[in-house]
Amino acid sequence: MTVDQTKTPLFTALKEHAGRNPVQFHIPGHKKGVGMDPEFREFIGDNALSIDLINIAPLDDLHQPTGVIEESQKLAAAAFGADHTFFSVQGTSGAIMTMILTVCSQGDKIIVPRNIHKSIMTAIIFAGAKPIFLKPVRDENLGIDHGVTTSSVKRALERHPDAKALLVINPTYYGVCANLKEIVDIVHSYNIPVLVD
Repeated sequence: MTVDQTKTPLFTALKEHAGRNPVQFHIPGHKKGVGMDPEFREFIGDNALSIDLINIAPLDDLHQPTGVIEESQKLAAAAFGADHTFFSVQGTSGAIMTMILTVCSQGDKIIVPRNIHKSIMTAIIFAGAKPIFLKPVRDENLGIDHGVTTSSVKRALERHPDAKALLVINPTYYGVCANLKEIVDIVHSYNIPVLVD
């Protein structure tokens, strides 16, 4: 299925809403910038402030999208080559924790690289899950860790076919990408979901 990646359904709806110049009796309290420091307002700009909105009609609902947010998430998933993409207002750490807590429960195994962010370990602890660590490729010249290899993923899955998920960092915090497609294919052959930070 080909999708039109030039479409911007959520941004278009935000601009159309702002163009109607509505009187807003809802949060955020700055009321399109009127209620804030003038210097900060000038720096941010009226356009950005006019689209700082909540889940109101006709903008859809981030927690149960059925309109422009759902359409935007589908476009993002197609662009990323993912089955699904979910937008989050919690930042990356909140999204990562949600992702892990969705698939892991007490005692479940989750395969993760050693160079994970603390939000990943926090979610594993909250879930009561058991991390199975993969050693990332180490760049001795730069003193940094890169991603995991397909061979390390295969070995981990052979040893732990009962894992509930495998998480990869892609790209790494230093911008290095793993062979994500091959890793996903390997992991999916075990009917295990792949979580991507």
